[in-house]
Amino acid sequence: MELPETDATAALDAFTLAVMASCGQLSLIINHMHRFAAEHGPGEDSVPAVLHNLLRDVLRPLADEHGAHDLAIAAQMLESATQSIGDELFVVDLSRLDDDG
Repeated sequence: MELPETDATAALDAFTLAVMASCGQLSLIINHMHRFAAEHGPGEDSVPAVLHNLLRDVLRPLADEHGAHDLAIAAQMLESATQSIGDELFVVDLSRLDDDG
């Protein structure tokens, strides 16, 4: 991925798109893992533990490419973004708002 221009708006757009792409990939992987567990029974390790190990293995080359400092900043940014999303966006079941009942 090329680095965005130094414009803060462009950088935020690039970060937002990267978060969205990551969520899409993770959703596909997690969905597959849960379907597999439902069909074949749970494995020895939990889905989160297996996913953590898989992602860490896949992401390991980033440590060589970017170093610990860059990875720590990326982790901090992603953690802050995840917290903001959780704090500011709410999923509302609109069917519960119906006045029919």
